[in-house]
Amino acid sequence: MMKRNVCIGAMLIALLSVTESMAQIKFGVKGGVNLPNVTINDNPSSSRVINNRVGFFIGPTALLDLPVKGMALDAAVLFDQRGVETKNPDIIGSRVYLTTITQRQITIPVNIRYNLTPGEKARLFVFAGPQLGINIGKKENKIDDGVFVFKKASFSINAGIGVLLFQHFQISANYNVVCGKSAEIWNATNTDYANPLYKSRFNAWQFGIGYYF
Repeated sequence: MMKRNVCIGAMLIALLSVTESMAQIKFGVKGGVNLPNVTINDNPSSSRVINNRVGFFIGPTALLDLPVKGMALDAAVLFDQRGVETKNPDIIGSRVYLTTITQRQITIPVNIRYNLTPGEKARLFVFAGPQLGINIGKKENKIDDGVFVFKKASFSINAGIGVLLFQHFQISANYNVVCGKSAEIWNATNTDYANPLYKSRFNAWQFGIGYYF
């Protein structure tokens, strides 16, 4: 009987702990705009012009208070779109090659945030953390001197600042920098028999708003 009571007591404590943890989690939705800062490691003699195109992101998010005072963890699953327009003149042929490239991916950012102010009405915070991006859009895009090929997945880092208003509304701004590369430019239309010529990174400034229920 004593063992049974101990087991029941342990289960109740575990249930209470889970309930308390769940009470510290807030679920919500967030969205915003991407202002890309795309870079291409191009041929030094290239006269390519890059024009970044405004994109957007949207999806569900969650906020978990951590045991450390002033610290919290936020994570999200977002549909993310960002793009670029490249213009490359052909001096010999007197032509201008104009190509629009759009990256569509599912991103999973996981950020640690630190509250700079403890206010209930307005809480200022900074945050940083890793992000996984999974490409769900068109992988290959034909451009002037070959094929622009996106990686299947990319790893990046976020760093930014935000404010949480009345425990529900959130405004944030951050910079997302890709570690490694987002894509490559290949020298043939068949990438199975080609070698990458140049690399590209689809970094972006991100400005978002969110609401926690």
